[in-house]
Amino acid sequence: MGSFLRVPVAALALLALLVALPMAGEAKTKPKAKPKPPTEAVVAKKLVTAVVSGKTAATRYQGMVAFMRALHIGVVTPAGKPVVTSPEPNAARLAELYDFELRGLAGQLHRKQTTTFDELAAALKKGGIDLDGSRPLPTS
Repeated sequence: MGSFLRVPVAALALLALLVALPMAGEAKTKPKAKPKPPTEAVVAKKLVTAVVSGKTAATRYQGMVAFMRALHIGVVTPAGKPVVTSPEPNAARLAELYDFELRGLAGQLHRKQTTTFDELAAALKKGGIDLDGSRPLPTS
C-alpha cells in the first residue's frame, strides 16, 4: 500500500513543479516597456528634411509621397491609379493631388521657392478672389 501512495504523491509533486516553473520565470522577468513613438514635430521635421535635402528628384518625390501619406491626402496618376490612398473614408474625394504635382512641389521646396500666405492672398486678390468673405472661393 505504501508504493500505491507514492505514485500519486510523486505525480502531484511533478504537476506542481510543471505549473510553478513557468510562473517563477514570469515573476523574474519584467515586461519590456514599448518605446515611445516620436512626437509629431520630430516626424514633421524628418518628412520635410527628406524632401528638401533629397539628392535626386526621385528621392524628393518619395519624400513628398511619404508626406502626403502622413497627412492622409490622396495622390493619383493622371490615369487615376492611386499612389497614396487615404485611410479616411471620404478624404480622397475632398483632397487629392496628381503625382506630377508632387514632383513640382518637391522641386520647388528643394530650390527653396516657397510662397507665403500673404503672397498667396495677394495673388488670389489680383485674380478677383478676396479672402475677406466678400467674394468666396469658387466651388466645383
